[in-house]
Amino acid sequence: MHSIDPALHLARVRETCPLIHNITNHVAMNTMANVLLAIGASPAMVHAREEAIEFTALAERAQLEVHDAP
Repeated sequence: MHSIDPALHLARVRETCPLIHNITNHVAMNTMANVLLAIGASPAMVHAREEAIEFTALAERAQLEVHDAP
């Protein structure tokens, strides 16, 4: 069984400062950007279809947040 060391992962993020393409709704966008900045990442909130495809190729990670509408 493998254990996950959160401190090791956090240290790796702070060392590499990865560019993260974050696709989320406009309500959560600011909060997610602040969380990613706080852990040492470089968030980018690219929503325009024309930019998203090209930007995704540049980003080191991507995060997609999906919510079901009530």
